[in-house]
Amino acid sequence: PSNTTGVPAHATVSLTPTISASPDYSAGDVVGGIQSFTVVNAGSGRPVKVTSLVVKDKNGQSPALSFIFFKSTPSGGTYTDNSALVFGSGDVANIVGCARVVAGDYYVPVSGTSIAALGAIGQIQAVSATTLFCLIVADATLNAASTSDLTIELGVELF
Repeated sequence: PSNTTGVPAHATVSLTPTISASPDYSAGDVVGGIQSFTVVNAGSGRPVKVTSLVVKDKNGQSPALSFIFFKSTPSGGTYTDNSALVFGSGDVANIVGCARVVAGDYYVPVSGTSIAALGAIGQIQAVSATTLFCLIVADATLNAASTSDLTIELGVELF
């Protein structure tokens, strides 16, 4: 959505990262590699405000996860799926925010599904182009049942 009124526009962007069903993730492992929330902002280089984060787990494991947001593609570190996170020397400077979902944040409305919703995040994040990059990191052991167990949705305000 384009914003020319000076009032933030709202959008939701989602993705389903391809994750490993085997072996299990250990605490500190990257889940799914580098993720890209595309067309996040109205214009190249304009900031976005992350207002909410929703995690849907089809397998109902309610995984504890950290989300680390970057203004440009992280490189030079170890960011491959199911590998221990190791930051590249220049990547820390490109971090623009983070959010954590713990097991207690999840609601389990039906057997086999869990949903966590974090609101009021309120982090205004600089974006180099029109993409917000993200690493998802397991904070505890995660045994995914399929490669598409997780869906992530970000609520954003566009400036």
